[in-house]
Amino acid sequence: MEPVPTTMVLRSLLDTYGHTQGLKDLSVASPRLGFSFDEVRPIYDGFSRTVQTGEFDLSELATASCLQAHAYGTQWMLLPVGLLSRFHHGSIVHNVDRGLRSPADLAGRRVGVRCYTQTTVVWVRGILMAEYGLDPDQVMWVTLEDGHVPQYQEPPNVVRADPGATLDDMLLDGRVDAAIVGRLRPRDPRVVDLVPEAELAELDWYARTGVLPINHMLVLRRTLADANPWLIGELFRLLTDCRARYLDALADGVAQGRDDLFRAGLLARGVDPVPLGTAAVRPAVEMMIDFCVRQRLLPRSLTFDELFDIRTGALV
Repeated sequence: MEPVPTTMVLRSLLDTYGHTQGLKDLSVASPRLGFSFDEVRPIYDGFSRTVQTGEFDLSELATASCLQAHAYGTQWMLLPVGLLSRFHHGSIVHNVDRGLRSPADLAGRRVGVRCYTQTTVVWVRGILMAEYGLDPDQVMWVTLEDGHVPQYQEPPNVVRADPGATLDDMLLDGRVDAAIVGRLRPRDPRVVDLVPEAELAELDWYARTGVLPINHMLVLRRTLADANPWLIGELFRLLTDCRARYLDALADGVAQGRDDLFRAGLLARGVDPVPLGTAAVRPAVEMMIDFCVRQRLLPRSLTFDELFDIRTGALV
């Protein structure tokens, strides 16, 4: 009789998405691999712990933080798994009373952000640079908190907001002229998208670039991968199964909430809403590398191929 394989349990930080639900409810399981989940909400509140402590074996992590951690030297192995992807032309809003007419008018103004190195902020700054010619160095960035990678030093045009300040309050009372807020914006008629017809601009962006911005990816402790050659393949098999079930459900019209409806809409247009594998994540990751280099977020330039070694690079 063959021995029953011992189950390895990974201490994990992973949000519950349609394409990770199977791991959470055990509808997708492995006899060799299990998970102990730390249910942090919002998920990004755990990212600093991922980078700065040794408490997780497997972790969701913001894409910009993945690149910074790699560039500064890290225990983490980046996996080609897009966990959270969104368009970002509509992620920046402004108070119409502040007199901005276009994104180019941000030069010399103050923009509120949760964190200077936040991945959504990096995407928006990159879009403003590439599409509207804005120089981020000409903007004063007003932040609420530090980034996840402590080695990074913020540039001089980054200042900290007053204690207790919120992006909503600063936007409404004029302490900032605009704010990068993602989908969570003040319900006030004065607050509107800074990019005109943002949804149309996003579709045009995708048609020209083929890039659906990836906000969160997945990292694995490198020593575990080194000591267990089967681990990456088994993990990828589970994620592939979860993804396939989720995409089938979306195609069948099963949607649980706003994120599912967004991904179903992408799927209907022929856009992969859950990129998995090196070929699938390459366009977004290469663009994020370029944006991070141009925004001086990295101590050195990176290439896509160096992020994924022969084991992860084979996951297509």
